[in-house]
Amino acid sequence: MKDFWNNRYDEEAYAYGLSPNIFFKEQLDLLPRGSILLPAEGEGRNTIYALNVGW
Repeated sequence: MKDFWNNRYDEEAYAYGLSPNIFFKEQLDLLPRGSILLPAEGEGRNTIYALNVGW
């Protein structure tokens, strides 16, 4: 299993693109800014979006 994940994230291309998940973005935009924890965020596209909008 370790080899599966190492191979998946060893590539330079992003598996899910650079834009945040649409549902995540829509829901996050409804909430007042504050602290957030996003564990197991994979490539980090949702985390980067959250940081860019003030979380």
